[in-house]
Amino acid sequence: GRDDLSPQQRAAVERALTLSGLPVGHHDPEFAAALTSQLAPAAAFAEGPTKGWGDMPDVVLLAQGRGSRQVADWIVDEAAPVLGLTGIAERTDAAFLDVGVGTGQLAARIAERWPRARVVGVDRMERVLGLARTVIDEAGCADRVELRHGDVTDLADDAIYDLAWLPLSFMSPDAIPKALEAVRRVLRP
Repeated sequence: GRDDLSPQQRAAVERALTLSGLPVGHHDPEFAAALTSQLAPAAAFAEGPTKGWGDMPDVVLLAQGRGSRQVADWIVDEAAPVLGLTGIAERTDAAFLDVGVGTGQLAARIAERWPRARVVGVDRMERVLGLARTVIDEAGCADRVELRHGDVTDLADDAIYDLAWLPLSFMSPDAIPKALEAVRRVLRP
């Protein structure tokens, strides 16, 4: 769907999609975002030294963030019921912690699915928090989603959250034990 591709680029993209078993000419924005989020880091790697997640262009960060909306649906539909939190959507004191909130997609979706819950998102990267503010504003849930710059281990909250999301794949192995202890401390018993 991009007009800025040369005929050679368009042919290369179509061949890559075909070889991957993916549809050519598919114009679904979610599909395009998912594809972009996977191919852009590979392209950056091919161009030189590996870049970190925070060094990726905004479009890639936002595309990867869109995928976390599915994680939010899994949390609401699968994890919460198993944990005995089926009534969380009706509670006015419900609170969810999104560690590594990134671009805010998971936080926005949780707020959408649990319209009475308060959501707190924390991230160490100010740049992604700027993107998250825009996402949260556009989702119309800024009154219930609080974004904080910092580390999960710095949270001063104590036993106020019903559920927390901690994306271990984005964390160094050395940081995980402290992060888990911090999350345990901020969760309600």
